[in-house]
Amino acid sequence: MRLLIIVSIILSLARPLGAAEQLVTVTPQTLGGWKTLGVDRDQLAKAKQLVLSDNAQLSRLFSDQAVILHLVSRPVFSEESTQWPIIGVGPLALALIKKDGLGRLVLVTDETTTHDLPWSVSLEQPEVAVDLIVAYDPLAGAGLIGFQDQLQAFALPASVKPVEVWLGAGAGSSWPLDRMEVLLLGADTPENDKLVVDANSRQKALKERLKSAVGELLADDGSGGGPGHGSGRSADPDGVVAATAGSGPALEIFTPPSVRRARVVEVVRAKVVRSQSK
Repeated sequence: MRLLIIVSIILSLARPLGAAEQLVTVTPQTLGGWKTLGVDRDQLAKAKQLVLSDNAQLSRLFSDQAVILHLVSRPVFSEESTQWPIIGVGPLALALIKKDGLGRLVLVTDETTTHDLPWSVSLEQPEVAVDLIVAYDPLAGAGLIGFQDQLQAFALPASVKPVEVWLGAGAGSSWPLDRMEVLLLGADTPENDKLVVDANSRQKALKERLKSAVGELLADDGSGGGPGHGSGRSADPDGVVAATAGSGPALEIFTPPSVRRARVVEVVRAKVVRSQSK
């Protein structure tokens, strides 16, 4: 019976969510809404690829709707914390680190709790392309991390605040971004379409909607760069972890980080350092 209720909710949300979907493709020519201080816009528009120079940051605020970041990039994995690239979507921050000779993914939620994700990246080939998804639905309190076709869900506090998407490059190395896109999903339904169900069922349905959209992005292999190599089998996409809280010249973006964003990056790196030293 519960399954039927969840399916009914998903179907009721499918039409308005589909109508409200918006895909934001991020290239040097489409950075108008992003914070890129210190960048010559005319020069930027001539670049064929987006590359963050060392310690550079790129960020943008979106409204309080579900936000899915799809990023195919070639980060440098390092054992030195100052060199770790960081990806952020709302309360989710993903650190790309090197441990035991492999690239590892460590998630920090709400700047307080760390989660070692069960995947790794082979570093046998230089500049390996890594295909990642970071998704957050503030109204449902749902987060997802995707690596290739593997997904892991996280329960987070619900919020009505705008969702910020940001990238922070590590020190000493540039960060080529082969493909970057943000999928926005509206979460409201017309009043006469809403079903009277318990909050847990609605949250479950919205998580399933996130997973469906993530699956569509992961199934699209038009990035031009191969994904990273994962270890082990796919994680159970229904598993939910509770959290307390192009060719041509490339243009490197030097964007002096804001005081607030710089603090968040350092907090995330410090939390990961402490978690890995235990």
